[in-house]
Amino acid sequence: MKSYEKVHQLGQSLWYDNIQRRMLRNGDMAEMINKGEIYGVTSNPSIFQNAIAKSNDYDSGLKPMAYAGWSSADIFWELAVEDIRATADLLQPVYRGTSGEDGYVSLEVNPNLAHDGEGTFAEAVKLWNRVNRENLMIKIPATKEGVGAIRKAIAAGLNINVTLIFSLDRYQEVMEAYISGLEDRLATKQPIDAIASVASFFVSRVDSKVDSALQKIIDAGNADAAKAKGLQGKIAIANGKLAYELFKKNFTTARFEKLQEAGAKVQRPLWASTSTKNPNYRDVIYVEELIGPDSVNTVPPQTLAAFAEHGNAELTIEKGLPEAKTQLETLKALGISIDKVTDDLEVEGVKAFIDAFAALLTAIDEKAGKAVAELGSLEKEVRAEAKRLEDMDVVKRMFEVDPTLWTSDPAGQAEIKKRCNWLFAPWEKVSELDEIAALRKHCQSSGITHVLLLGMGGSSLAPEVMRLINGMTELDGIQGLDLAILDSTDPGQVKAAYDRSPVEKTLYIVSSKSGGTAEVNAYSDFFWEKCVEKFGKKAGEHFIAITDPGTALEKVATEKGYWHIFKGDPMVGGRNSALTMFGLVPAALIGMDVEKLLANAKDLADQSVPEVPFGANPSAMLGAIMGAAWKAGKDKL
Repeated sequence: MKSYEKVHQLGQSLWYDNIQRRMLRNGDMAEMINKGEIYGVTSNPSIFQNAIAKSNDYDSGLKPMAYAGWSSADIFWELAVEDIRATADLLQPVYRGTSGEDGYVSLEVNPNLAHDGEGTFAEAVKLWNRVNRENLMIKIPATKEGVGAIRKAIAAGLNINVTLIFSLDRYQEVMEAYISGLEDRLATKQPIDAIASVASFFVSRVDSKVDSALQKIIDAGNADAAKAKGLQGKIAIANGKLAYELFKKNFTTARFEKLQEAGAKVQRPLWASTSTKNPNYRDVIYVEELIGPDSVNTVPPQTLAAFAEHGNAELTIEKGLPEAKTQLETLKALGISIDKVTDDLEVEGVKAFIDAFAALLTAIDEKAGKAVAELGSLEKEVRAEAKRLEDMDVVKRMFEVDPTLWTSDPAGQAEIKKRCNWLFAPWEKVSELDEIAALRKHCQSSGITHVLLLGMGGSSLAPEVMRLINGMTELDGIQGLDLAILDSTDPGQVKAAYDRSPVEKTLYIVSSKSGGTAEVNAYSDFFWEKCVEKFGKKAGEHFIAITDPGTALEKVATEKGYWHIFKGDPMVGGRNSALTMFGLVPAALIGMDVEKLLANAKDLADQSVPEVPFGANPSAMLGAIMGAAWKAGKDKL
């Protein structure tokens, strides 16, 4: 049994103290969750500062908002909310599977509000509503002012991760705020069974602070030096063990039992800051020494990896409790005040998050400035066009298939209503993937190296672009075909296409939505004759058709024995058919990973729905840029 599995069996949950868009996109986060390695995720301003400022992962998401003129703070919150929602969705099965015990992701309020209780509460409610996920936890710092906000937030029905707890006294106040918040809510006859909270008790930073003071005593070389040396690396864990004792005391009272009868959950202690700062200490000491039921340990990447590799999992949280108390008494006797240490750590912790947030906004400003510079002289025009389109509610009207966006002509409006399924194509399941894979294998086994697409008009555009972008690549051991497109009746171009693609090594795609395009029919007749001359009755093995259901081409392809007929969506126009068979079949034949293409298309589509703010909508902003550029060019004519 793996160490992280045993920890969970012992009643403790490991959460991941990190979030990065790259992990959300490449599947690493999903894999960790699915393996049962982690049961939740936490974030803070420092984590986002590292993720956004020190990588290029967020640049593509940042640019549209920069183009739209958003402030650095607005850009950050949009990026953060996107990541938190995506993580919450990945954790949803854990949340459901544990009946709401685990499966949470945390988002912290603006650290500048740490000493503003009312502001903190208002921000917590705002973020809760904005993220709109039941398995979200809002992080509120356990400052004196924050404690009141915590009680109000619990009473309002929010899940709260209380952060930056260092002292036992403050921890007691936090538990009181949680219990009182539940009582306040129950008094108004509102349910409390779905509310969850953790109290993040910081660990390793205590040792860093105390060890420094102890080292001064050791360096002095007096009679207390040996006692001081014996306490190094011990106080943080001792503090944690006493915190756990407080937890058990508060949540086994008759007072809390009444709340439990109404469905209340205990506020689990969460051990935070569990990476080892001192290289002389065991790298998993703050995990191994604090394992106990009804608790959480949130670990950064390096600590999680180390624990998975060589961590020991056994119940330790209540071991050595008398010694822990003695250690704190000895510390006091040496003249080191644990209260002063924890007070200083709270101040420093708040400042560290404020500084990280400020550095993050500065980094976003710099990235946004570079992005806007790409617009050149169009900066003002793009912002104006974005505002115009947003005021028109363009994205929502497009998804409602409002034809007045395009034309006032009744006939044109009727046609538009029949051609807008492309808007929903990214979310539709493609059932022909097996047939496409079989076609690729057929081409490989038949020695086919070339593919000639016989088309005319809009449906031929996407394959041409895909060929230019992708070239010919190998996929799953099958080399991509050399794709050419014939969409001209010029005899010279027809002959060039014939000469370029040897008949015996060519697959012909007859591509026509209507199935009655004269030019396409002429091409197919010409190349069909060449194949019959070469292969006789087996000519059909070199032909496939892509057409809408019920067309004349479908009938001809059936009669002639084409290898396969791929059917398009009649509710999608040719110029918008890239994600239908008209685009996907040629894409697969040149070696593109169609499943990955569809996944990426869905990812972009998810970012382009009406619920996404216009400035954060990459597709909408691309439209604004194109519109602004067209208008600027038109004005110069």
